Amino acid sequence: AEITLLEVIEVIQGPICLNRCLVALDACGRQRACSVRAKLVGLQKYVADYLRDISLEQVSAACGPQAENTGRKNK
Repeated sequence: AEITLLEVIEVIQGPICLNRCLVALDACGRQRACSVRAKLVGLQKYVADYLRDISLEQVSAACGPQAENTGRKNK
């Protein structure tokens, strides 16, 4: 199975969260009527889906041969 960019980000920093109101029900007293929150839910889903469609292999290939010549020593 391919490793996705979403998986890498989530391992490093945890789940993608554009605003705390998207994960904590008590983050804001206006959550249920907030029109901004509704848009953020859609945006967060879009970002997660976008990152899920990018494999680590694609990122690495986009770096090209110059990525191998960074001057860093291999461990």
